[in-house]
Amino acid sequence: MRYGVRDIKSLKSLSVYLMSNVSKLVSGNNLRKVLEIKATSTVMEYFSYLEDSWLFFFVPKFSYSQRKQLINHKKVYSIDTGLVSANSRSFSEDHGRRFENMVFLHYRRRYQEIYYFSEKQECDFVIFDRRGLVELVQVCYEINADNLQRELGGLWEAMRFFDKRTAILVTATQEDEFEEDGFLIMVLPFHKLAG
Repeated sequence: MRYGVRDIKSLKSLSVYLMSNVSKLVSGNNLRKVLEIKATSTVMEYFSYLEDSWLFFFVPKFSYSQRKQLINHKKVYSIDTGLVSANSRSFSEDHGRRFENMVFLHYRRRYQEIYYFSEKQECDFVIFDRRGLVELVQVCYEINADNLQRELGGLWEAMRFFDKRTAILVTATQEDEFEEDGFLIMVLPFHKLAG
């Protein structure tokens, strides 16, 4: 009612889709096709309504160009992981994506300016405040032999891009350190980050 939305069914479908895909990349154009909404501009309006209602956050890709931030895919996060659990239509447990959502909320309480970084690889969070770059953060529920290089790779790339000598890889329970060419990645369990 607040925004005069007439197509309630599409707005609900979009909301459930977003709840089922937290921590993933989304774009107005792709969702327009998936949900059969007539215009990309309508999807983008719905995004802003959902964000203004404090249901979702849409994190842009880092770029020095404002235009590129607007046109690139955004990562979606829910304000409440309980809402995700109650409303997600995903058939898997999605521990990793829900964990990333939880870490995002931790940082969002303290910082307004959060991006993701993506060149050859991805770094989950690039966090700024008024003084500049604060932190580079990667999130992985559990690091293992299968995902270690991918998780570290995104951080190494972002660290070199921003010339930031330290970064954090947040896990559920693991703790470690990795060093390469004067760059240090600290692996921290979430409870130490939040404490």
